[in-house]
Amino acid sequence: MTRNKIKLKIVTPEKIFYEDYVDVFTIKTIEGFIGLMKGHIPFISLIKPCTFTLNYDEGTRKEKVVVSRGVIYTDGSMIQVITNDIVMLGKDSLKKARKELENLKQELKKAEEQSAQYMSIDSRIQDKIKEINIMEK
Repeated sequence: MTRNKIKLKIVTPEKIFYEDYVDVFTIKTIEGFIGLMKGHIPFISLIKPCTFTLNYDEGTRKEKVVVSRGVIYTDGSMIQVITNDIVMLGKDSLKKARKELENLKQELKKAEEQSAQYMSIDSRIQDKIKEINIMEK
């Protein structure tokens, strides 16, 4: 069953988001969109904010996913995606993302302007704005 498939593993700092075999995985990188399959030459790139679809159960179930940024690597036998921010799109995803953005803005008001915490929150706000923009398309 997995003879012509490649293992895809998507991880965040908190958990393994997805791990299964796929025929092809297509994602937007800084070089443009790329489709990776079993046997692909070694490849590493930064991911640009985008959406992609995960197909489950032999393609009978599909889930749309938004990723903000990260790194993708393949050696031809496995694809690894490492990201800080990835979310399955559902009916409440946009509402939830907007609420998270407002919470981050409140945190930013409390942080000292030149502190590392301020910079981290500001970066997360920029990522959340990109995520919301992708969802609204």
